[in-house]
Parts: sequence; C-alpha cells; structure tokens
Amino acid sequence: MEPVRTFAAELAALIGQLDPDAGWYAVFGAHDPQGLRDCLSAREVPPWDVVASLIEDFGHLHGPGAATWAQERLRRLHSAATAAYDVRAGGDPALRSRLALVEGELAEAAARVRALEPDGGAELAWARDHLARAEARRAELRARHAALDDALDDPAGDDPAGEERGEPAHVPGHSEPAAPPDAPARPNRRLRTGGSRFAGAPAEDEADASGPVAIVPPGAPSPDLAPRTAEDAGAAATGEPAPRGARFAGAVRRRAAADVPAPGDVAEARAVAEESAERLLRLRREGSGGEAHALLSDAASREPLRFAALVEELHRRGMASDAGILLWEAAALPVDAFAAAADALSSLGRAGDSARMLRQGVHRPPQQIAEAALALDRAGRQAEAAELLAAVIRARTPAEAAQVALAAPAVLVGLVLDAARALSEEQCRRVADALRTAGVPGVPGAP
Repeated sequence: MEPVRTFAAELAALIGQLDPDAGWYAVFGAHDPQGLRDCLSAREVPPWDVVASLIEDFGHLHGPGAATWAQERLRRLHSAATAAYDVRAGGDPALRSRLALVEGELAEAAARVRALEPDGGAELAWARDHLARAEARRAELRARHAALDDALDDPAGDDPAGEERGEPAHVPGHSEPAAPPDAPARPNRRLRTGGSRFAGAPAEDEADASGPVAIVPPGAPSPDLAPRTAEDAGAAATGEPAPRGARFAGAVRRRAAADVPAPGDVAEARAVAEESAERLLRLRREGSGGEAHALLSDAASREPLRFAALVEELHRRGMASDAGILLWEAAALPVDAFAAAADALSSLGRAGDSARMLRQGVHRPPQQIAEAALALDRAGRQAEAAELLAAVIRARTPAEAAQVALAAPAVLVGLVLDAARALSEEQCRRVADALRTAGVPGVPGAP
C-alpha cells in the first residue's frame, strides 16, 4: 500500500526532528512503543489526533510556520493512507471491529463520567476529556467507513492516494528527512492508556488493568508525567501534609457566576456555523486543503460564540479532525481572545473542547497564563481556570507555576495550589515550596 508507506516515511521525517524524551512523542513512546513502531513501519495508520499531537511537539521546537506546513502535508497524506489502508487491509469487517472497540471505550468513558459526577473535581474533568476523545475516534472511524463504502461503489477508485505518491518531502528548515527512529523502549511498568493506543486495537496486557482505562486527549500532558527529581522524592518521603490552596490565599472570595448566552445569540451563531461547516465540507471534497485551513484559521478569531458554535457543528457532522484544527488555531489567539474562546465553548456545553484548547495553550509565557486564568475566574469559569493551571503544573516546572501565581497572588496562589493538589499531594508540596522560594506572598513558610 504505497500511500501508507509514503505517510509513514513522512511521519518518520517529522518524528526525527522531535525530542524522544519530551512532549507527546515521549508519551506515545512510553505508553505504546509497539504501536508507534507499527505506524512508522507502515503496518498501521495512526488516528489523526495522534498525528496532530506530534505536529504540536514539532511546532514547539521549530515554530508555527513549520508546524502549519507539516500539518497541511500530513493531513493530505493521512487521508490518502487511511483510504488505501481501509480498502486493502481488512475492509468493512476490520473497520466494524475497530468501531466496536471504540464503542466499548466510549461506553466505559461515559460510565466513568456518570460515576464521578456527584463529587466532581479534577478526576471528573479528565473523565470528560476521555469521553470526548472516544467520541472523536468514533466519528473518525465512521467517516472512514462511509468513505470506504463510496470507494467500493466506484470501480474507478483504485488509487486512494491520488497525487500524494512519491518520496517524503523535506521539512522546511531541515536538510534531510530522518530515517524511521526506534520507538523508546517499553518501560517495566506499563502505563494504562486505553484509547491512546494508536490503531484502536486492544493492548495485549490490558486484561490485568483495573477499572476503565484512560484515553489521553491530544494537547494534554499525561497525568503520570509530573516532573520527578531526587529532591522531589525526598520531599515526598517526609510525609509532609500537602498545603490546601484556598486557605493560603487570604479570605474566601465570592465566586462569579458564568454568563449564559442569550438564546437569540446562540441561534444566530449556530446558523452561521452551519454555513461555515458546509463550505468547509465542500472545500475538503474538492481537495482545497489550503483554503480549508484558511477558513479554520479565520474562524478561530471570530466572535467567541460563533467560534464555539462552529466547533459544535463540526463535531455534529463528524468532522472531528477539523474541530481539532480549529481548537489548535484558537489556542494561539491573544490572551483575551483565548480566554473568551474557552468561556464560549463551555457556555455551549463543550467543556471537553474548552479543556483541550486550554491545554494546548500551556506554553504561553507565565504572565499570559496568569492573565488567562484571571479572565476565566472573573467570568465564573473556575473549572476552566483550574484546567489551565493544572496543565501548566503538569507540563512545566514548579518554578514556572510560581511565576504565574506571582502575577496576582491574592487570587492565583489559591487557584494554583488547588490545581496542584487536584493532581497529587506530592505535586502540591512541590508547587508550594516553589511559591515560598519565589517569595510569593500568601504562602506560609515550611514547617
């Protein structure tokens, strides 16, 4: 299957420019090294969200221009590869089997959300993300199944690759595409991943996992990846009780209530979203990838409610990959628009998409993170502010989390410590120590 080999070579060229010990590449290599090897050797085609996450890593290292170029090319190659794979590697029965597996993951994720809803908290936020990820996988497989039916009905459709044959293109700014790298070795303790498995096939050793498995959403660092150092281990061994964030930040603040958009405004935004989604679908069918990307880029900077309505509409139509691109574009908006977009998504019931977009904005400077968290808190979106701050704590150092809190200690010390404690007691101790070291007011000294 030439399109699958072409895609695998292009993906390997991109991965060759990544740090195997950082970012999503490290997550995938640790969670499912064999799945990664299968994709790089053209035995499997990964879901698009996996590819998008690796492109996100690439953008952090090589800049947004190179990432945009890679996304446009890999998107086309991925479409050709999945079409070829589905026609020639199992066809309808194989897709139905994978859909059944994803349906099972979806049912588990939904049950997990229902079980956690009475108590809420960070674990519920993760469960909702897992549910959204399973829904996106299902939508992608359904779209592939529909495309397969069309291809089988068209006897002239023998070459799903179209024009996307040939050698992998060079990534801008790099001299040679890299050879397929070896995936990082499997750790002794296998991390539970569930839906993050590349091809939708069950893990060989999943039978001994307890409880529903996690589906790691793109743009979110794994909850298992908090920094670990010898100093941290020593602090954990002391058994020091973790500080409770809210009691260190002064008096309890009155929480603002989130605004609910007017029904008329929602109806208008959804009508515009339907038109935009129809135009986007037409561009995709015509193979006009550049124009489609321009439409999504422009849509991300629209009035926030219209942006959120388009995300909603794309999911409704099964265009989950385009919804992911739209969220990725919005994650790079100026800080006020970034926070407003998250608020709008939540106002339409897209809390999972809001959380995903916030996590994708985690590499902003500390001052911008602080401004976004404050804007969300003022808007009554405390859960969204906590999601953003928790993402910072997972992906960056405790010292950087302290720099975020330093921007507005009276509000952010409590929010940062609460977010850290929701991740783990040990993480909260580390962040509290970093806050004290940075001289952030409102945090007591070490006992």
